[in-house]
Amino acid sequence: MQKGMRKSTGVPGLDTMLRGGLPEQRSVLLMGGPGTGKSTLAMQFLQEGLERDEECLFVSTEQTPGELEDSFEPFDFDLDHERLTVETIHATLGSTVESDGQEIVLDSLDDANTIQDGGMTNRNFGPFTLPFTSKDIQEVLRPYSPCDRVVFDSISGLEAMTGDNQLFRRCILDFIRLFTDEFGATTLFTAEEVSGPNSSRNGPSEKLQFNTHGVIRLWREQIDGDFHRFARVEKMRGIDHATQSFEMELDTQGVSIVPEVRSQSKGLNRFGTLSTGIGGLDRLCGGGLPAGGTSLLGHDGRANVNTIVANAIIESVREDHAIVLIPPSSLETDHLNQLIAERVGSIGELLNDDRMFVLDLSGNWDDYSYNVFGMKDYERSLRQMVGGLNMLVSWKMKRIFKQINERRAGRPALSVVYTEAMLQEFSPNEVRQLHQWAKKNLFVPKDTVLFVQNPDVMDQTLSEYFVLDAQQVIKTWIHENGLQYVKLEKSPMGQLSSSKLVEHVDYPPYVRVQRTHGRTTH
Repeated sequence: MQKGMRKSTGVPGLDTMLRGGLPEQRSVLLMGGPGTGKSTLAMQFLQEGLERDEECLFVSTEQTPGELEDSFEPFDFDLDHERLTVETIHATLGSTVESDGQEIVLDSLDDANTIQDGGMTNRNFGPFTLPFTSKDIQEVLRPYSPCDRVVFDSISGLEAMTGDNQLFRRCILDFIRLFTDEFGATTLFTAEEVSGPNSSRNGPSEKLQFNTHGVIRLWREQIDGDFHRFARVEKMRGIDHATQSFEMELDTQGVSIVPEVRSQSKGLNRFGTLSTGIGGLDRLCGGGLPAGGTSLLGHDGRANVNTIVANAIIESVREDHAIVLIPPSSLETDHLNQLIAERVGSIGELLNDDRMFVLDLSGNWDDYSYNVFGMKDYERSLRQMVGGLNMLVSWKMKRIFKQINERRAGRPALSVVYTEAMLQEFSPNEVRQLHQWAKKNLFVPKDTVLFVQNPDVMDQTLSEYFVLDAQQVIKTWIHENGLQYVKLEKSPMGQLSSSKLVEHVDYPPYVRVQRTHGRTTH
């Protein structure tokens, strides 16, 4: 087998989640509660193989051939295909050659109790049946080797083999080796998963998921009173798989996954992209920040956001954008200078070259004068005397931004606004007014705005206002496990609702964002 080869599941959306399909000659557990679509999805996997002229085996421990035909009757599955074999086995009381007494034996679920040639095939074991053991079941199945695809539906029917958990796991591992090593097959095992506060964590699905190469979980939940089916890839070794939950629909074709794309087509996106300077974050966001739009970077007050902001600034400078910064008191000039100086020049150089402009409301930028603007005490008093923001906007802010617009000489700008800095100077209502005024009077169409805010330390209405106003919302936080994560919560592009690990490193860009499950990238 060539490394990285895939077997299509027959479900395009699931293949997309798996970046191409199931790993060839590996075993995967398909687990879920009753009615979640496990058998249908498993049969669709075999149907895909039949259409590719592959040998397929369906092993059922729960239904007779007739019951299987009834179950799959609504779907366009070819159960009489010459390359499909159906074996039905289950545990029952009976006698074996070795013993005249009653014991658990291996029985065929043949409706007619006869061997059927061609099409759906099953076996009759004669007047004496075999013991219900892993070894004997394997002997029954071994004649079907070699085989390209196997479905074992379900392992829950094998629990009668033994009451010992460790022995049961070893038996299942023997079946995995049989299908993988001897058959050379790609195998789907199905297993019942019972959910609820009183459910056992020692069911067959719990025992098997540690042995199989991958795990796909199906479940149902109510959405506004209606049941919906969902699917998620829980584990798939060596595959860069999607980790989000997707809805699963059933029709005559079988299973389909929706949405296959979680955000609108790039062709419908009116925004270009402005790189964040962090490869993993760009991939998460569909290319970066929406150029000419508004983004919001929300945080919990503990997550490191300044390094993320610094990289966005660096990339914007490299693209010959001007930087307009309204920094908080927590963003120390020495630290920012350390992050950017070696890559695009020092803060002093950027200010002097009219490539950076700072509205200093925290008083941290006293070491710089040119292109650093602030509020003087007499101006604050004047604002209070005239009763609010209008005078300030018409006089102070207009004058500041007129200078900025003249000095940036037509360059598009990335405006980075920490809302906590704005709230040190203005009331929540004034911040909203100022933002709306700036959108109308200050920004040009190519300007990009990035707001940075901690919603827990600001007025809820104002926080929600920025979320609603933004085209893109990114959230980063420190989890209870002590690690930092980032998630795309709103965007015209990118991987919505997907959380990624954030890792801080000692070399540029000083932060990495997980690209896929178990991997990080710049």
